Amino acid sequence: MGVSEVNDNVLSPQDVRKILDSDNMEIVKLCKKADVSPRKTDDGKTYFSLDDVRALKQAKESLNPAAPAISHNASQLVVDSLLKSLHKMEDNITDSVSKILDERLEGMDEVVVELIRCKTENENLKKDIEYVNNMVQDFIIHFNGIDNEYFERIKNLNIDIARDILKSLKLDNYSVLTMEPEE
Repeated sequence: MGVSEVNDNVLSPQDVRKILDSDNMEIVKLCKKADVSPRKTDDGKTYFSLDDVRALKQAKESLNPAAPAISHNASQLVVDSLLKSLHKMEDNITDSVSKILDERLEGMDEVVVELIRCKTENENLKKDIEYVNNMVQDFIIHFNGIDNEYFERIKNLNIDIARDILKSLKLDNYSVLTMEPEE
């Protein structure tokens, strides 16, 4: 029994491809699984009945079971749970990094205070040495007739005084007193 025209109860292969979202090869496999044979019209065109398409659709669903649908409320709970977990992880990471930085920088305050104190003492010593050198220069200008040996003794005396000051402050660098360039 052939069909002369395609009506509302029959579907073309193109329609079946769209409905099943499948290509021809997959439709052939589904036809074998569902034991469905495509039919032909009187003029040779292939068609499927609505029952055939339903059987093919059931065969496809049995091959690829759909994931269970999650309600909107359940999906919102999952998203909220993920967000809470992410916030907890972020807080834990921030706390860990802060703790590590605090531990590493713990002794730095004292070091900075000590460096500032040393720098201030160094500046004061430079001023004292400059003052002593100016006094020696004034002395030289005032007493121009003093011989070199006496001048060297005065210079060495000033250096010894400056060394004693440095020793009392427990500083070991005396290179500033030798008037030699630092290396």
